[in-house]
Amino acid sequence: MFVKLSFQCRFLSDVILNASSATASVSETLDYIPGSKFWGMLIQEAYRREDEQLIQALQAIGSTKIRVGDAHPMVETSQQCLKVPRCFFNKKTNKSDVYLDFLLDEYTRKTLREEPPVQLKQMRKEYIIYQEEKGIFHSLNLDKKLTIKTAYDRNKRRSKDGQMYNYEALPKGSKWLFDIEIAEEEKDLISFVQSFFARGKSKRLGKSRSAEFGQVDIVPYGDASIQKEELIEPYEISIEGLASKKLVALYAESRVAFIKDGQVTAEPQLDVILDALGIEDKGAKICLSANYMSSTVYSPWNAYRNARDADRWLLDKGSVFFIELSEKAKLLPKIIWLGGFQAEGFGKLLVNPSFLNAKHIGVKSAAELRASKDSEPLTRSEFLEQQSFQIHKQEDKVELIETTAFVEIGAGDELLVDLLEQEQLDHSSSRQLSKRVESFRRNYLKYLEVISASQWGQVRNLVTHFSRKSELEKILFDDNFGFLRTASRKKTWSNTLVKGLEDEVKSGLSGEQAREFLLLLANAEAKKVVY
Repeated sequence: MFVKLSFQCRFLSDVILNASSATASVSETLDYIPGSKFWGMLIQEAYRREDEQLIQALQAIGSTKIRVGDAHPMVETSQQCLKVPRCFFNKKTNKSDVYLDFLLDEYTRKTLREEPPVQLKQMRKEYIIYQEEKGIFHSLNLDKKLTIKTAYDRNKRRSKDGQMYNYEALPKGSKWLFDIEIAEEEKDLISFVQSFFARGKSKRLGKSRSAEFGQVDIVPYGDASIQKEELIEPYEISIEGLASKKLVALYAESRVAFIKDGQVTAEPQLDVILDALGIEDKGAKICLSANYMSSTVYSPWNAYRNARDADRWLLDKGSVFFIELSEKAKLLPKIIWLGGFQAEGFGKLLVNPSFLNAKHIGVKSAAELRASKDSEPLTRSEFLEQQSFQIHKQEDKVELIETTAFVEIGAGDELLVDLLEQEQLDHSSSRQLSKRVESFRRNYLKYLEVISASQWGQVRNLVTHFSRKSELEKILFDDNFGFLRTASRKKTWSNTLVKGLEDEVKSGLSGEQAREFLLLLANAEAKKVVY
């Protein structure tokens, strides 16, 4: 028995999770958070505490005591999304019409090729949200951001040659949901996980964590619950006209690492699957005529050795395949875990999920439609329509929360703290000056309209050359030789405008603030910027 703990992960900044270790022009990001990321946080904390008991529980060999699931996006309805099954095919012209590919026999495929032809393509990148009680599907595509980062060449004062990189990132503000299952008897491990993810302190994951990426906040979501084994009755599955209750459908909710002869492989191992299902059937076999399996390669990074571990060939998320039994199974477990690296979230499969049940989602096979004698002959469009179901675009998009930027400071960073505080003060002061310039321009709008850009250019030159405020006030406002008081300026620079500008400069502004105010005003007026 396992205790299930649910957690919500909120992005406080953009997060980069590279889908491949290979260098490319654009590093594509994953559209989910692997459970190994959260497992890595836990094992790192256990090593920091030097708690040997926790370390052994987290990386137990031979028996799994913890399973850290992948994090999938949450929508505003607080529902978890699943990766679209690879057996879902939609029309190129109407993407809401979806077919179960294993239901389509040769007669249907021939009908699709008739004029006007209907082209189907495999759905891969979408997430689905399935409301089982209503039989309604929604699809969701994640928004991603592209960021360019570059190294700086101090000698040439520009970007370094050949060191500009494009990173694809998941946006800040999004929320993700994941589960951690822990063996019921591991009380200390349960307490450790609950306390670690309930501190209220932000954590880091992904790439470029020392820069502006990877800051997340993880909090508990709901109450802990005991995961009891749930059994279901098998439903009838039809593959290319062959209807049989001896077929079992398996959907990979997470990546699966099968072990064969001590090596990690993406090839399903029948004996391992049957053992997880609790079935002894020597005549069982994997149905190769209809399988929708895709493989991927994962190269885990070992931070302690500063190198990568051996590559793992995995069955990818969303893969679907079928097991053909020699005898009909009475009951089947709804969820099974199998293969290696289960602590890192690998190996979770859904057995006969309802979204692959043709009757449950309201579609019929070609054999059923042709065998129906009571109904009138169907037209081509009606025939195809009854073999498809609808997936609607998710209206409630992934919820993005407003986040504030902040920096975590380590020990011995007093100088960095002083610099950041000064930068914050300078930034605040600049914003106040900008508002002051905007207010001044609005108050003296009719007096400013007659002054040319060249005259503001002369004011800007004077401000640039005189750094002391007292000198600047004299050179601009002195009654005898001030630039704005000369006879040649009286036709354009009214006394009201000059007096207002003088009062503004002398009213509590420091020397640097006065110079910045005049520069901002001169630049805005020279270009006639409209606020």
